[in-house]
Amino acid sequence: MALSGNASTNILRLLASDNERNSALALQLLDSQLARQDFLASLGAHLLTTDGPVRAYLQNCLQMLAKAIGINNRHTARPLQLLLNFGKGEDPEAETEKAIQALHQLFDVDQLMLALYTYHYKGLCGALILKNGSRSDIRRLMESRIYQSSRGKTMGLQNLNMEQLPEDLAAFEDIEALDLSGNQLRRLPASLLSNSRLNYLNAQFNAINHLPGGLLVSHHLECLDLRHNKLRMSWLEYLQHPAKKRFLVSLHNESGFTLNELHEEDIGLILANLSYASDEGLVLGLASQQIREVPDAVFRLRNLRILDLRNNPLPFLPAWLLRMPRLITIYCDPGVEYNPAFKQSQLEVLRESTARLPSPRAKQPGRVASQDCPITLPLELKLPDVLPEG
Repeated sequence: MALSGNASTNILRLLASDNERNSALALQLLDSQLARQDFLASLGAHLLTTDGPVRAYLQNCLQMLAKAIGINNRHTARPLQLLLNFGKGEDPEAETEKAIQALHQLFDVDQLMLALYTYHYKGLCGALILKNGSRSDIRRLMESRIYQSSRGKTMGLQNLNMEQLPEDLAAFEDIEALDLSGNQLRRLPASLLSNSRLNYLNAQFNAINHLPGGLLVSHHLECLDLRHNKLRMSWLEYLQHPAKKRFLVSLHNESGFTLNELHEEDIGLILANLSYASDEGLVLGLASQQIREVPDAVFRLRNLRILDLRNNPLPFLPAWLLRMPRLITIYCDPGVEYNPAFKQSQLEVLRESTARLPSPRAKQPGRVASQDCPITLPLELKLPDVLPEG
């Protein structure tokens, strides 16, 4: 017989009293009802999805229960401490996954159940679901990551630690944009490019080392972003590719010529590959590209905020950079000259900085609102609305 909601609440109160005798009594009550595992699973799920004083309340209950069980040896100290410090990390996704592993290690709680419950309420632990979930679990995850963006109906499967794509992805034939960035993919299957509705595919920050074979025949695909993969191309190799207008890739300049020696259209393509959106605005990284003069085409990037010109044989900065409305920072080498007017403007020129450029903006996947949670917790825990002082 399942423990009632009132009984579960009373056990929480015993644990929250900070009294070891009450904690031992709470454990006896759970074991007499064969409810220890159900209680721990429900407590762990709430711990992962609450915050503030309620989370601290649950952490205290967990600590007292661990003492009553006798979890205090050197092998369990670290995972227990991780649970007691949960919520203080800077990476919620990684921290939550580690907390789920700790709950499983200490109390044998079902990791998949915790991942599914946490994903519904927090949008975290998608990688665990892909690794351990059933086919229906994975399909539900994909459905929850469909949203409307400026590119149309979009599915966001980024940062899920995927080495291969989910089996049912091909069934979503009406997807117009797909974000696969931040995974561990080594290849993109030709079936992806055969989707006639797909016009945008972001595969940045993976381990892809060659262009997909179906790229040339996929005329519906407007943009395939392959930057920050193992695949790198020289300027000339990229500019000679028949599909150069439909993909972005990490570039390097081995030719020895400067951008202004290219055709205007080709200059625009190169700049598109070397620029990206960050939380600080649009960034153009021209470091180590053998730039001997800043190309005039940069002036057309009206939203440009940060320009990196370091490690180039560049003698001076053109005065027209002062007329770029949003440009706030230029990185360049110590010997680069510039007009004194630069010092009187809001534009900052850093000639000896070794600072790293801002990271590309992390896109958060959209979530379908008001979905039913696929997981029902083993026990109903009535958490306190207002916690007592002290």
